[in-house]
Amino acid sequence: MNERKETTAHYVTPSQEGFLDDLSNLVWHQEEPFTTTSIYAQYCIMREAQRNGVTVILDGQGADEVLCGYRKFTVYYLQQLLRERRIAKLAGELFALARHGDRGLLNFVDAQRYLPASLRRRTPGIERVLTDAMAWDYAAATSAIAQRGDVSDRQKLDLDHYSVPSLLRYEDRNSMAFSIESRVPFLDYRLVDWALQLPAGIKIANGQSKAVLRNAMRGAVPD
Repeated sequence: MNERKETTAHYVTPSQEGFLDDLSNLVWHQEEPFTTTSIYAQYCIMREAQRNGVTVILDGQGADEVLCGYRKFTVYYLQQLLRERRIAKLAGELFALARHGDRGLLNFVDAQRYLPASLRRRTPGIERVLTDAMAWDYAAATSAIAQRGDVSDRQKLDLDHYSVPSLLRYEDRNSMAFSIESRVPFLDYRLVDWALQLPAGIKIANGQSKAVLRNAMRGAVPD
């Protein structure tokens, strides 16, 4: 990819030691608790950009929500096909998924939160650290994620409530920590509006997510 586009790659490798060294500064910039060390990985990328004199970057934030890149959207699509009784299409997607789809969809531990409440296991431990108000919000979010609805409805939940708002906040804090202007073209409102109106079968097809983007970029970047 770098050879074809004549670009220079820069890599960062976050480590446990580096994380512990940077933790106080990272928390100072974020100003609130966070639940994943991926925020630190992004922090390291912003720092690397500053070290190389880059002041404006393009970031892919929002692509998974807008173009159905997350594994859960494949599950939602299969559920939608089943509700619509499009059995032939459902069978074809299941076959394609088995042949060359994401094997991570078979991980029940990760997937259970998208199942109906009667099929979900309780998560012992998380309730121990939640206040009553936080526990209510957690239960409401889990219920909303697992509710019935078509794929675009699920996308709107992520865009408006459960994914993009927090991700953009993390990104804004990390980028500003190093005086970087981070732009997110996948969240241009015109692209978002267009993508939400696309049929789910264009965004998820032949066992693959982000199908419309894969097809559009074929030949421009390596598969």
